[in-house]
Amino acid sequence: MRKPSVKCALLAAMIAKHKWGTPIDEENLLSIAAVESNDYPAAREVFDDLRSEPYITNRGNRGIELNNSEFGALANVLYYDCK
Repeated sequence: MRKPSVKCALLAAMIAKHKWGTPIDEENLLSIAAVESNDYPAAREVFDDLRSEPYITNRGNRGIELNNSEFGALANVLYYDCK
């Protein structure tokens, strides 16, 4: 079985634990995502990159959350990048 990319692992964890209006911070997301500890530096970079994606709402120090008005863009990423 192929290991998911760090980005896909973070998105999968966000989808699984998503609560409307409740952002997830970097530490909590990394702790629940299927990311190995040696991949944490890359995961931290991906977390920062996700802040500027249209399907993510950046809540500053509080973390990030899914942008419900951009689920089409998220679906495309999941379909094409997270097979």
